[in-house]
Parts: sequence; C-alpha cells; structure tokens
Amino acid sequence: SYFNNGVREDWIVPDDVGRAVKNLDGEQAGIVMNWLNNSIPGKIITAPANLLRKVSTTLNPVFALFRNPVRDAQTALLTATEDYSKGLVKTITGRNDAGLYRLARESGALQGTIYRELLTPEQILQQKVEENTGIVRKIARPDKLIEEWGQKMEEMTRMMVFRGALENGKTTQEAAKLARNATVDFGKSGNTIQVINRVVPFLNARIQGLSNMAEAFVKDP
Repeated sequence: SYFNNGVREDWIVPDDVGRAVKNLDGEQAGIVMNWLNNSIPGKIITAPANLLRKVSTTLNPVFALFRNPVRDAQTALLTATEDYSKGLVKTITGRNDAGLYRLARESGALQGTIYRELLTPEQILQQKVEENTGIVRKIARPDKLIEEWGQKMEEMTRMMVFRGALENGKTTQEAAKLARNATVDFGKSGNTIQVINRVVPFLNARIQGLSNMAEAFVKDP
C-alpha cells in the first residue's frame, strides 16, 4: 500500500518484491544502529542519552514503583476504559492465573515496555534468565531489582487490559493488541525514529504517548 496524491492505493506484487520495498530504508537504519551500538564513536554519542535513561528509569525506584504505574493506569483508563475496568475488578476479586499470564506473553501483549525499549532479543533473554536468580544475587544488584519490579508493574497494567478484553469477548489477538496500545508501546517506531531515539532520550515515548492521547480523544471526545 502507498498514498498517491493523498489517495491510498493497494498493489499486488510478488512477496519478495513487497519485502524489499517495505525494508527499503530498514537496511540503512540497521547499519546506523549497529554503528551506534558497537563502535566507539557511536557509544560516545549515545552515552549521555543512555545515562539519562538509566538515572530516570532503571535506577529510579520512585519512577519504577509509583510514577510509571500510576501514569500507565491513567492512560489505560483513557484508551481502554471498559477492558481495563473489567480487568481491574477481575484482578482484585479473582485469583492469579498462570495460564492467562502465559497466554498474554505468548500473544505479545506484554512486549514493548520501557525497560526493554532498546534491548536486542539476546539481551531480553538474558534479562529473563537473571529474573530467576537467587535473592542474594539480586540484592547485590539493586539496579537489576528495580528494573525487574518496574517491568512487572508495567506488565500488570497490560495484564488487566488483556484479561478484561477477553472477558468482554475479544479474541486473543484483539486483546493483545488492545493491551499493548493501552499504554505507551515502546516497541512501536519507524526506522528513522528508532535511530534518533538512541541519541534523543524518550523521543519515541513522547510520540507514542501523544498518539495514544489523540486516538483516545477521537474515539471518545
């Protein structure tokens, strides 16, 4: 699909051609991202932004345990009012369901959180392994402990939306999409913003947050 003079046109093309067109600037963005992440000049350029993110989120228990969860709850009430409300009631009055949590994870409802915004799949896997380490080892790394609890608090809001959406008759795929979009989805960005976000901290968060508010306003002025 593309827009021709403001009018959307859908073209049927071979699968390999379609992938090539969609990723036309993806390869270039990947080269820049790789340079920023792995080269010495790139690390120097991104160091101030990385430090600000660490201080503001990972090393900040007030943000992880209070400010961020409260903001997520407020956003979910605006963007997914019925589903979040139903999920909140079910969470308070019901029992924890390990199967439901696993379904949410597998469907992608819990992806795209702020604590995994810039991580590679390998780093996310390592993060999950570290969550299963003993309490003594966790106490020795308070930054990792704050990060883990911040991740759980962010997932909790999405779990409520996911659970409420299923209770309201949504399919698993619909519930997962609603859960991710109920708060800021840090995994959603274009190639250009993804690169700039490495240097300008929280740029994508601001864009996605404004987008969520605009959609909520259009849906219910």
